Amino acid sequence: MITSAILVVLTAVAFPLYQQTRNAALIGSLVGELTGFARACATLNASGLSETPTPPPVSPERGGVEILQGCTAANQGATLQASWGSARASGIRCLSSTSTLSSSKATFTITTDSTLSCLFED
Repeated sequence: MITSAILVVLTAVAFPLYQQTRNAALIGSLVGELTGFARACATLNASGLSETPTPPPVSPERGGVEILQGCTAANQGATLQASWGSARASGIRCLSSTSTLSSSKATFTITTDSTLSCLFED
């Protein structure tokens, strides 16, 4: 009985920590992919090409992460948004922005002069 009680207490402590770590890995991976995609958009904007890159594929197994808006046409800037549903993690860095526990979306903005900015939103 004592062994069962110890296991219950250890599980109650370890599970939230595991879930936070898993969510941080999921959101960090998404932010990394979107940063690369945003840089591809900025490069195309700066080069004046008329192509637009295709967003990276995101599978439902990765927590239902979804790219909401992709790169726009060359020399017009771009806005990229991603949402990660119910997964939450604080402390994820994206350029100069840091996620909070209530963050559920990141928005990358690329200006016409290819300046990148990132903002976490609730």
